[in-house]
Amino acid sequence: MSNLKIALISRLPPARCGIAEYTSMLAEALLRNLDYSEIALVGTRVKEGLRHYVEPYSGLEVCQSFSEDGGYGEIIECLKEKGLRRGSVAHIQHDYDIFRDNAEFMSLVRKLKEMGVRVVITMHTVAHALKSPEYVVFQRKLSEVVDAVIVHSRLQEFELIAQGADPRKIVVIPHGTHLNPFTKYDKVRLLEGLGVDSPEDLAESTLITVPGLIRPVKGLEVFINVFKHIRSKYDVRFLLIGSPQGQGYEYLRKLAPILSKLEGAVFMNKFLWRNELLAYLASIDIAVFPYRDTHHYAVSGIFHLVIGSRKPPICTRIPKFIECYEVAPELTAPTNAPSDIAEKVEYVINNPKGVSEAVSKLWDYAVETSWENVALKHCEVYAELASP
Repeated sequence: MSNLKIALISRLPPARCGIAEYTSMLAEALLRNLDYSEIALVGTRVKEGLRHYVEPYSGLEVCQSFSEDGGYGEIIECLKEKGLRRGSVAHIQHDYDIFRDNAEFMSLVRKLKEMGVRVVITMHTVAHALKSPEYVVFQRKLSEVVDAVIVHSRLQEFELIAQGADPRKIVVIPHGTHLNPFTKYDKVRLLEGLGVDSPEDLAESTLITVPGLIRPVKGLEVFINVFKHIRSKYDVRFLLIGSPQGQGYEYLRKLAPILSKLEGAVFMNKFLWRNELLAYLASIDIAVFPYRDTHHYAVSGIFHLVIGSRKPPICTRIPKFIECYEVAPELTAPTNAPSDIAEKVEYVINNPKGVSEAVSKLWDYAVETSWENVALKHCEVYAELASP
């Protein structure tokens, strides 16, 4: 495999996006695990006036080549510039928010195949059949053209099979987990580093958060009601540090006045770069995910960061958190109704032994899905495609 070239095509940092972080972490892990460094990064346009820039975490050069609303033709130019040729692997991190034009995306894949390039697609989001018939047609056709489809859960795999995808092309590789190096740091020190006011006072309470980028689907307004109930019974504080994404700007505009008046809450509208996010997760005690269901199958990257930080997550019982339900069902709420989530928060506060056992199970899963292990699984896919 020493002569195999691989291109990762995705959003990449400094784009404020979970998939950008995912791709960067995968690139770093591949560099550590492969016996070669022939990895090219091809990304969306995030730095104006530049054709190339250095991705801050992996240190690899990024060729900026496409707009998310269409115009994917420059991707081919970038790949040729990076030396991809017949037998090379183009690994596309697909999501409907990144590649918004299905017809043009299919055209891109066909052109890559005409070049003799092996095409791997990681489908971060699999649209359920109820989403729209056009998504079913697109996903089935896509699976026919590419060489391999990587998904993160069995639910995604079986949904694609039910839609007519070739099961021989589908590979389940879990989302990678970054094992947080800040978990043994002093909480006050972490909070000070994040710029939180009165960190000593805050650190004395049980800190609860809804982590990650702020979007309507995450149910932040649900948790506000949960917190009011829990706050009346326990010494808890709500620490929310994050920035909006997409429709989250209007969503946050409506919630900001409520958050500013919420007793016991600290809110900072701030995008957290990787080490800041890890420090934030290491400083909190409970992470709550009051998400509502959509007609999409995906898994949660921020959930993996939470379990890699040895913190208890409380998740709604939706496909996005199938891993929590499989590994530690005692931490899942049947719905995102405030009463269901509040019950689980109280369980976590009042049952330290049971929660410790659940966190231990999730930590074992975090180690199993560490980026080192996930990178090796990707290497196996690349090697199989590269073999004559």
